[in-house]
Amino acid sequence: MSLMSPPSAEERHVPKPRSFWSTGLSIIAAGTALLVCGFSAFAVINPSDTPGYCDGTGFECGPDMQESTFVVGVSVGGPALVLSIGAQLIVLVVMSSAGVRSGVRAGVGAVLIGWTLLTAVVVASM
Repeated sequence: MSLMSPPSAEERHVPKPRSFWSTGLSIIAAGTALLVCGFSAFAVINPSDTPGYCDGTGFECGPDMQESTFVVGVSVGGPALVLSIGAQLIVLVVMSSAGVRSGVRAGVGAVLIGWTLLTAVVVASM
C-alpha cells in the first residue's frame, strides 16, 4: 500500500456482523445482570425489623422493609425488567440497521436507553 492509495478491504478492519451481535447482546446481558444483582443486594442488605415487633395495633401492622422491597421488586420490577430488555433489543436492531458498526457503542446505547425506560416505569408506578 502506498501513501496515496486507499487501503484494501483486507487491510481495513471491518467488523463482522456476528461480532456486532455477540458484543451487543453480551453488553445487554451484563447490564441486566448488574441490575438484578444490585436489586438482590439491596433486598438482602436492607434491614429487617425485629421479629414479633409491630408499629401499629390491630390491622395497622404491615410487612417489614425487606419483605416490602421483595414484593415491589417482583410485582413491578419483574415486568419492567422484561420491558426494558425488549426495548434494549429493539434499540440494538435499530442501531444495526442505521449503520452503527461497533457492537460496544450499540450495546452501551441500548443499555442506557433500557435503564432510562426502566427507571421511568418504576418511578411512575410508585
